[in-house]
Amino acid sequence: MLLSRNALLAVTASMSLCAASAQAQTPVRNPANNHYYALVVLPGPITWKDADNAARNSVFMGMTGHLATITSAQENSFLIELIYQKPTIPSLYSIWLGGFKLRSATPARSNWRWVTGEPWNFTYWAKGEPNNVFGIENRVIADGKRAWNDLPEDPHRAPNRVDVCAYVVEYGKVTIPPVTRRRKR
Repeated sequence: MLLSRNALLAVTASMSLCAASAQAQTPVRNPANNHYYALVVLPGPITWKDADNAARNSVFMGMTGHLATITSAQENSFLIELIYQKPTIPSLYSIWLGGFKLRSATPARSNWRWVTGEPWNFTYWAKGEPNNVFGIENRVIADGKRAWNDLPEDPHRAPNRVDVCAYVVEYGKVTIPPVTRRRKR
């Protein structure tokens, strides 16, 4: 049976771009910050909240994990190499990172945070991102273009459905600089 072009496009659009089976990398050490990172690829879509919970419930060498937080160009380059080094990881994958935006924030580029509380000092947004399409995009992914994009917490159910089937877990001591407060005079 031959499908019409429109039927073929509809079938293709409904197929998941997820892996055939679950794959988890052995954590790899970044010598620049002494943190370890592991890519987890799943056979079906996962929400940001579920990826965040899975990352927080993982332990490596006594260190509790969290979704990866990217605070420098070096760390971003390291993760891009880690994510796309294997031919089994298609460049089409969208991969959850540990960035989120406070829901009350209206400007697309403001009020982003890392799950660890680290300062939001580095970004690597794709051109035109973040754009907060439909007013619901408040989580960060690494996209197939090897840049960042904003998506809703559950993009599988969004009007512009996207299957996010992977996430990166980071293990390591997080140092958050103290907040300096001005004294009242």
